[in-house]
Amino acid sequence: MRILITGGSGFIGTHLINRLLNDGHEVYNLDKIPSPALPDHRQKIIDILDIDIKDSIFNDKDCIIHLAAMVSVPKSFDDPVNCFGNNTFLTIKMLSAAKLHNIKKFIFSSSAAVYGNKEGAVSETDVTEPNSPYGLDKLVSEKYIQMYCQLWGIDYLILRFFNVYGVGQNPQYAGVITAFNIAAQKKEPLVIYGDGEQTRDFISVNDVCNYISRLSILMVKNEIFNIGTGNSISINSLAKQFGNNIIYKEARKEIKHSAANVDKIKKIII
Repeated sequence: MRILITGGSGFIGTHLINRLLNDGHEVYNLDKIPSPALPDHRQKIIDILDIDIKDSIFNDKDCIIHLAAMVSVPKSFDDPVNCFGNNTFLTIKMLSAAKLHNIKKFIFSSSAAVYGNKEGAVSETDVTEPNSPYGLDKLVSEKYIQMYCQLWGIDYLILRFFNVYGVGQNPQYAGVITAFNIAAQKKEPLVIYGDGEQTRDFISVNDVCNYISRLSILMVKNEIFNIGTGNSISINSLAKQFGNNIIYKEARKEIKHSAANVDKIKKIII
């Protein structure tokens, strides 16, 4: 399959390119930073907001996997206009490119942030009530995808990622596992915000890429899937596994308990 990945030089994209190459796909990257895993002729190095949707990078592709986005929830509050541009607007632009070039499959990286403050294990049919510009932009992007793909005959998959961790995660936007790993390597105390009893569903980037790779070739379309483990762990329990000293700081505004109901994806991928 000829697959174009947007944001292929990012955290998840870097792992995904290697996974798809190993699976025998012909992979292309659209990003402002080149991927060392791909030759120059399979990349378009540009701020994706600036690309012309008529560009030849879109020619003869079977699938777009749209990962590129502003990924920081706190930054989305500070700069909601830029967040909208790099999330919702960019998604619309990639959909327009898919339509123009007759690309028949569109896979989108959404987020558990679309569920907002809903506590506990959430399923794909639960009410979506985002409480951040980032979460709202992801949800609006989902709605555009559903509408446009129905109008234009494009098959779509929407993947709502939970707490992804792994090698190469940007420390600036790192999840707590990456932050704890960095602190442990430096022999520094682990910082926990709040009482540490909040729970999260952590999924490795390798498992995320496994799901994406499998879904890209299966005969499943026009669906939304939670991408998590279905299990959650408290931040205190996680921190104890590192053995470092712990510093507690003032709690952030965040939900107490979060986990993915993964029954739907497990019925597709065993």
